[in-house]
Amino acid sequence: MAAPHCTLLAELDIQIGDRIAHIGAGTGCYSAILSELVGASRHVCAVEMDPNLAAHAQTALADRANVSVINADGSQWPLEEMNAIDVNFAVARPAEPWIERLRPGGRLVLPLRRKAAVTYPMVLHFVLSAARVDLQHAGSAQLISSAPVVD
Repeated sequence: MAAPHCTLLAELDIQIGDRIAHIGAGTGCYSAILSELVGASRHVCAVEMDPNLAAHAQTALADRANVSVINADGSQWPLEEMNAIDVNFAVARPAEPWIERLRPGGRLVLPLRRKAAVTYPMVLHFVLSAARVDLQHAGSAQLISSAPVVD
């Protein structure tokens, strides 16, 4: 999934000064890339549910003052508003905090899993046009691109 994920990072249009949440951070490889893109004065919140992966990410990212590694359920994060959220695992729908805590104009990328287990997930990139998007009205978010993700 590396090549499609790199494409998605480009679609997030990360700017120096952005606050980024990386949900499903794994060992921290993409969190390190995100920390370079936002610059030393801004922050990446890397959230990983698996305690072993989170510990590995904490060690790997220890020299990056602009990254916090959190061992927690990513569907409950971020706790603060973000300019962009990069979700790194397939979901049936966006978690409420991913929508509610995006700043106006915020960007969200996530692999969206279809109901049928045999289909490939789709990756959606949303750009919010208002301060909040109600989950029941997710159609008000603008679909920027869609690309298949292969396992």
